[in-house]
Parts: sequence; structure tokens; C-alpha cells
Amino acid sequence: MKILVTDDNEHKELIKELEQQGHEITVTNNLGSDHLRKTFENQPEICIHLLQAKDNKESKEKPLSFMEANVIGTINLLEQCKKHNTKLIMLGNPEKQKNPKTPYDASTASAELYAFSYANTYEFPIKFIENLNNIKTVLSTI
Repeated sequence: MKILVTDDNEHKELIKELEQQGHEITVTNNLGSDHLRKTFENQPEICIHLLQAKDNKESKEKPLSFMEANVIGTINLLEQCKKHNTKLIMLGNPEKQKNPKTPYDASTASAELYAFSYANTYEFPIKFIENLNNIKTVLSTI
């Protein structure tokens, strides 16, 4: 199966495991719309979205860059997944995002809520997972 993983080299073990299972893996850490258009030419069947800007302290100093990375990047990804009918597995839980305390928290909550809204609005296949221990179970159900 062709799988696109958005990652910044934090999940090397997961990627190695997916490759050992025989999946064709493409990894990107660029969620820019032009880059994603080119990446999706490979026609991934599943996208596992793990990439997000993470530094809480830096998010307080540069909140706009976190909004762009986490929210706009996720929307770019959602648009490509929708266009190519690619199933999405996303780390997070939009139902738990209620009281963000930092710009980082707000940006990840917003990204998850956008993904949840795509699932509802477009009847789009998204599975949310709260930790990577669930990834095998989720892959087996798709």
C-alpha cells in the first residue's frame, strides 16, 4: 500500500515498521500547497499526519508561524487528501481540544477541528488516533 507520512524524523521506528510490512512509504516535512501537489502525484492511498510545529515557548514568541505550520499546513494536506480520495490518519483527538493554554495548543486544536470538520462536511475518511500504539489497529481497519 502507498502511504504518505508527514513527519520531521521523530517517528523513524514507525516508518521502518511500515516499510518492513511491505508498504511503499513517502515521507515529507513540507506541507506547502505546491509541494503537496507534487507529492500527491504518487497517489498515496493513506496519509498518516504526524507533523506539527511543537515548541510551546517559541509558539508564544511567534504565534503566527505556528498557526501557518499547524493549521494552514493541515488544511493544505486535507485538500490534497480530499482531491485524491486519500484516507487520512491523524494524531490527535478533536473532542478533547477545549481550553488551549498556548498558541501551540490553539494551533493543534484548530488543525484537529478543521480535520474533524472535513470529515463531517465532505464525508471524508479520517481516523483520529491519540497515540501511535493504535496505528496497527487503525491500518487494519482501512
